[in-house]
Amino acid sequence: MTPAGLVDQARQAINEISIEQWQQNAEDFLVIDVRDVNELDKGQLPGASHISRGLLEFQILNHPKLIKLNDIEKAAANILLYCQSGGRSALAAQSLMNMGFNNVTSLAGGYNEWLKLTAK
Repeated sequence: MTPAGLVDQARQAINEISIEQWQQNAEDFLVIDVRDVNELDKGQLPGASHISRGLLEFQILNHPKLIKLNDIEKAAANILLYCQSGGRSALAAQSLMNMGFNNVTSLAGGYNEWLKLTAK
């Protein structure tokens, strides 16, 4: 299977929302930027934390907003993941769902979509 095929498969199993949908309820989400460190100089979404895609599964439970929660609260946490274009965040969302997180969402179009909307 190709990387694009993996992303397409993940998108069928996860929730994706648009920038506009996220903005309507932004305060309800723990926003995590899963891009690589060298991509952060382009900026981040407001309120986002950074955990690189390659470390997400290992570091998510140590996030300051999750560490104080019990297991049921962690599983129910509203998490929004984004990357540059939406592919890595889709794969990351699927992975977190496999770990037992029930309310994980990927940002459709990723940071590129954010840049398009904020440039208007």
